[in-house]
Amino acid sequence: MTRSQPSFLPLAASSEPPLAMRDAIMLSGWGWENFGTPERVCLALASLGAKVLHCEPPVSVFRAQKPRPLRELRKSIYGIQLRFLSSRAMEVPIVQALQATSMRRQISRAAQELKLRDPILVYAWLSNLFPVAAQMSRDHYSIHLCLDDTGVDPDYERYVEASDLTLVVPKSCFHKLKAKFGEKVMRIPQPVDSTRPMPPDPVCTSEPAELAGIPRPRLGYLGPALQRLNLPLLVSLLKAHPEWHFVSMGAGKVASLANAHTLPRVSPEDLWRYAEGFNLGFMPYDCYQSFNLHCVPLKLFEYFALGIPVVSTPIIHLWEYKDLVYFGDTAEELAAAVEAALNEPADSPKRAARIEIARGHSLENLATILGRCLPLEDTEIG
Repeated sequence: MTRSQPSFLPLAASSEPPLAMRDAIMLSGWGWENFGTPERVCLALASLGAKVLHCEPPVSVFRAQKPRPLRELRKSIYGIQLRFLSSRAMEVPIVQALQATSMRRQISRAAQELKLRDPILVYAWLSNLFPVAAQMSRDHYSIHLCLDDTGVDPDYERYVEASDLTLVVPKSCFHKLKAKFGEKVMRIPQPVDSTRPMPPDPVCTSEPAELAGIPRPRLGYLGPALQRLNLPLLVSLLKAHPEWHFVSMGAGKVASLANAHTLPRVSPEDLWRYAEGFNLGFMPYDCYQSFNLHCVPLKLFEYFALGIPVVSTPIIHLWEYKDLVYFGDTAEELAAAVEAALNEPADSPKRAARIEIARGHSLENLATILGRCLPLEDTEIG
């Protein structure tokens, strides 16, 4: 099959026939509720006129749980959950190929039901589900989303090789892949969900009841505490400063400490209401892990969108924001950083600077970038 080459949105008036964004199939690797970068890319594509099929990780046929049916998630975005034998079965080469074919057919049936127009394929890191993307790349213009350190998978280059275009978020990964794959690699910003007020709406002053019962100052983390964080470092800090209250979202509590709090996971639409109740955004990531050291946290730009101070271990991507982020490697250094952040004046120009940076990471900005680099079609097609 001859693959269509990408066209680009004209930057000026043109006499050529108008072009429209093709529809898309997203292999995220996560459920929609995770609302990570792939899900936000779906929103950006939908804003450009695409109809998007979001494919969630499969459910084993041996489980009583039934996969969620095809359904509308947001305007022009539809979700489906796939079925397969099991993750363990995907480790057997022959079974892996058969299962990948089965899931590809499930996706094709859903795409036909939605009447998708010549859809592009977008896929993130999929672990043992990569064969699904590899099979589908033969019949679709394919785009890989590189969201984290490529060293997490010793065979990572197969993702780029299978793609027609690779869009990279971390700068370090971008330069690494660009050195080998050249023009096939482009960089995109980590997107902020623009469905919330940015800056926050001053009319919305009430905070969620679950958060209201937690004393201030609150060191907020928009995610599960057991992922990415340097837990010994965090526990040491909280024990030394019982007056500070760490708040995380989702399953898993840091420790049996009175000043460590876990709130239920909430919808993406409600997340900003919790973040507004934080005194600062706290990201004590475990920098010993390369996966963390080279990441570009979505949380950073969520905090920036609110203008609030941010305290973090020195993740590489944050170095460029050294005037707006307070850093520390040890518990003592982080404590000094928290003190400085808590003492930042409410009218500090740093707050406006953070909000302005977040605007550059808006979904609208991402949509503009995608519209200029992804393949389009004639509006008469379909």
